[in-house]
Amino acid sequence: MALALTACLLAGVVSVIATRSDRRLRSAQVLAALGLLAFVLEGYLVLTTSRNEGTAFALPWLPALVVLAVAAAARTRPTAARSALAIAVAAAAGLGVVMKSGLVTTLATPRSVSVSILDDVPLLDGRGIIQREVAAAGYPIGDPTEPLPSMHRRWLPLARRVTALVLTRAAREHVRTTLLVAMDDELFNNTRLRLAAALWFHRYLPVGRLTAAAGEDRPSVYAQKLRASRATALVIAPRAPGAPSTLTEANVAAGAREAHFRRLQTFVLPDGRPLQFWWRSDGEGRR
Repeated sequence: MALALTACLLAGVVSVIATRSDRRLRSAQVLAALGLLAFVLEGYLVLTTSRNEGTAFALPWLPALVVLAVAAAARTRPTAARSALAIAVAAAAGLGVVMKSGLVTTLATPRSVSVSILDDVPLLDGRGIIQREVAAAGYPIGDPTEPLPSMHRRWLPLARRVTALVLTRAAREHVRTTLLVAMDDELFNNTRLRLAAALWFHRYLPVGRLTAAAGEDRPSVYAQKLRASRATALVIAPRAPGAPSTLTEANVAAGAREAHFRRLQTFVLPDGRPLQFWWRSDGEGRR
């Protein structure tokens, strides 16, 4: 798709340079194209300076890029070249649909090519976003055309149960609650808990992470950070298999007790790890 759109843009540029008729119309079209091009380039440069990843970040400017490429291809002469570009774009789009359909193993299997400037460039990858995240978390996902193991259906429902407990206790005690996550996990984290609050309770729940720099993995440090955060809820779990972590579960628990938290409930994560839910009812954070 990238090659097809690039070919469209290059062909359009050549066509604009070569065309000498109707200068007024050409000037208006060029100005419009330059506006779209500036938007696309600005969006790309902004995204390259961010560490955040996800398809939503590119959504504002990808349609502009496609419109620009299609408009450029439409100006291409001769007709045979324009038809070839249209076929290339349609073929790339069709390949993408089939690749992501989960029906053809050969097209869904991740494949890439090594390019000296760009490192590894993906050619085929039928995995969805959730499959890539599960794989990054260290869990096997099997063939890209197969459903994920059933255990992965339980991550968000568990986040819903934890979120419900936080909101229920906050309403009972009339406090503005903040939940802290003291664990390093790709699948159960502060983002997932905020998502659960929005999906099922239509609420924004402030959820942060309890972190520790090198040399800070001590109960007294965690107690200080918990007090400073004014958090009322805390979840603690052992690190996921293979995940790096600077937190020691026992030290976090000792720090929580020092900060007047008490353990209320223990959940079980889908992979069998215990998840401890702690609450502080000392009046801080009260409305």
